[in-house]
Amino acid sequence: MSDEIERCHASIAQMRRTSTEYLAELIDLRIRLAQAERRAQIASTAYDQQQISYRELEALYQAAVERALAAEARIARAAT
Repeated sequence: MSDEIERCHASIAQMRRTSTEYLAELIDLRIRLAQAERRAQIASTAYDQQQISYRELEALYQAAVERALAAEARIARAAT
């Protein structure tokens, strides 16, 4: 009977160790997932800002082209 009790205690100790290891691994995975989600959010925000800057730059370029075309038209009219 004593051997059986010893085996039960050893088995319980092993289960506790295994549970602790799984819990530690789960915590590590959750931390890594949170870090990956944070990096993804930063990348998404950076991409959005880049797209906004691109649209603003494109609008400025379009306005400059329109002003240049209007100036060329005025020059052409003045030359005739």
